[in-house]
Amino acid sequence: MLAASCPEPIKILLVDDLRVVREKLKSLLQPHRDFQIIGTAIDGYNAIEQLEHLQPDIILLDLDMPRLDGLQTARIISQKYPDIKIIILSSYNDNGDISDFPNSCIKAYIVKGNIDREIADKIREVSEPSSEREKVVKFDRVSKIERSESSQLQVRQTNNFTTNFEDNSSSQFTAIAHTTLSKLNDWSSSAKELIDMMPLPWTRGLLYLLVAFVGIAIPWACFYQMDEIGTARGRLEAKGNTIKREADIEGSVAVLKVYVKKGDIVKAGQIIMELDAKNVREQLYQNQLKLDGAQQRLDRLFLMKNQMGLGTTAQQQQNQAQLLEKQSQIAQAQQNIATLETNSRNQIAEKLAQLRQAEQTLVDRQSSYNLQQAEKLTQVRQAVQGVLDAKTNHLMAQNRLTDAQTEVSRYNKLYQTGAVAQIKTKEIASIALEKNQLFTQALATLQQSKLRVKEQQENYQKILQQGRADIAQAQLRLREQQEIYRGTISRNQSDIAGSKLRLVEQQRGSQSLIKGGNIAVLKTEQQFREIESQIVTLKSEITRDREQSNFLTSQIKKHTIQANTDGTIFELPIDREGAVVQPKQLIVEIASNTSGLVFKGEIPATQSESLRTSLDAKADPNIQKDVKLKFDEFPFESYDVVKGKLTWVAPNSKISQMTSGGTMASYEIEVQLGQSCIKYEGNCLQFKSGQPATAEIVIRHRRIIDFILDPFKKLSNNNR
Repeated sequence: MLAASCPEPIKILLVDDLRVVREKLKSLLQPHRDFQIIGTAIDGYNAIEQLEHLQPDIILLDLDMPRLDGLQTARIISQKYPDIKIIILSSYNDNGDISDFPNSCIKAYIVKGNIDREIADKIREVSEPSSEREKVVKFDRVSKIERSESSQLQVRQTNNFTTNFEDNSSSQFTAIAHTTLSKLNDWSSSAKELIDMMPLPWTRGLLYLLVAFVGIAIPWACFYQMDEIGTARGRLEAKGNTIKREADIEGSVAVLKVYVKKGDIVKAGQIIMELDAKNVREQLYQNQLKLDGAQQRLDRLFLMKNQMGLGTTAQQQQNQAQLLEKQSQIAQAQQNIATLETNSRNQIAEKLAQLRQAEQTLVDRQSSYNLQQAEKLTQVRQAVQGVLDAKTNHLMAQNRLTDAQTEVSRYNKLYQTGAVAQIKTKEIASIALEKNQLFTQALATLQQSKLRVKEQQENYQKILQQGRADIAQAQLRLREQQEIYRGTISRNQSDIAGSKLRLVEQQRGSQSLIKGGNIAVLKTEQQFREIESQIVTLKSEITRDREQSNFLTSQIKKHTIQANTDGTIFELPIDREGAVVQPKQLIVEIASNTSGLVFKGEIPATQSESLRTSLDAKADPNIQKDVKLKFDEFPFESYDVVKGKLTWVAPNSKISQMTSGGTMASYEIEVQLGQSCIKYEGNCLQFKSGQPATAEIVIRHRRIIDFILDPFKKLSNNNR
């Protein structure tokens, strides 16, 4: 008996992303003793996490929520907890979306504007056992049948009454009233008994009161007018054109970082997002290496050019000295023939040995240089690979640290709500501390690897410089030995020829020496011109490589997307990291701060005729219809409505797809806001581009009698 008199309360879980709505639901349900609010949730994920330990009977679930909306949440709950019943709360009258859930836990659909008068009854109705609900359904069916028969009788009477009222005069109205009273014989016996029980003056008084009411109500309904309201769904947009930024890149590129989101206010030059420029940077690095190599070859050619100039001068001086020497030796030529021949053979053999030794030294120096270069280059590459590995370990440690910190924050919230024990929270915190230590070690390893790369690169440059210097020195020594070798042969031959031919032969030898010197100078000049040609070619390559470097540098800058002007992010098609951007793809659309915000929406064609007529070019342009705006983000119950003026209606309609599967013709409209912000608790909340809203517009003024007669006219037309 005690359990029957004190039933258990209905356990309710409130799920809505707006704190104002949750508080309002609490204030409406707490006065009822048969209701118990066991918890609240701000979105679908939070609600699903609480279901296992709360175990509610009914969930009041908002339809529009971030991350996981109401329909997706209801689908998951239907699969995991089929015994829990769900009541959907929405700001819209259209409940077509829940028709896809015939066997789900969704038991009712309530518009938020009707929460005050429907919420308690709906909860009790949904929580009733199935047997009681069948009784209620049967009772409702019987009541509907009786109401249907009664309404048909009233329709016939009203049609006769309305037709006579429109066609006859006031005298005929009295006859219609008597005719209506004569139909009392058709009333039920219980109604007749009730009338017979009443005193006759009461019956007359009621009749007079009815006649007076009809005499006053009918003229009032004929002359009094009411406003017919049309609604348009839409959002706030920037007035005029927006500034669009497209991807000026070559090929598909991934997004590394997005710094803004839709609706944010940005400044000119502010970074919006960064694209992956790794390939371009690698090309720039390779091009820079090529440019450095060409510059080094150019420096060597300039050095050879200077050395060749000095060699030409030395050759000319040497030729002049040899000519003077030959002239002084003419008198002693005959005596020194034998000696000169012997000495010539010895000197040629000695110089040939020295020449071969110099050639071998040059070959050894070049082989040693190549080996050292390859060895040091391998060490540099190993150090660079070490840096890449250290960077990878550093990024992995950073990601693990971020995940651990996220887990600590999540477990702290769960601990505050009592979902997990404190020891679990401490265990997660210790894991996060270990991840932080690993992250610090990875950072130290990365810095050490960078220092090692720098050290190996410096050693590599020193080895290259030392090797080139040794090779250059060996080449100079070889050329010197070659010159000495050739000079010795020429000198000995000249001495021998001079001794044999005496003065004439010495003169011919002198001429031959002069001619040989000129040939050597010409050969040197030819080599000099070849070096100059190589210098010009290298300069052209260097110029081309620098232009390529400048082009790649400009491409890297294009991978950093910046705002062109001050404004608000109107559209952000790419709002997540890792997305792929194609060339000429729209990246961001910015609404300038100077353009202002207007409401743009769509109104059904059936409600737009009078609007288009009022904004016709022949009408007064100063007459604009008043509009009331209700924002989804700012419920009008708490924030009030925003007033505006209808400024534009599209001349042509467009066809849009409805949720029920059909199509609907609508016209686009534009409304000028009467204020730039909405006031709440002493603060002025600024409007943002993209905020959804509903516009209510007075379409036309209609008489009360039209609203009463329209259903009967439609019924009459259907009967025909």
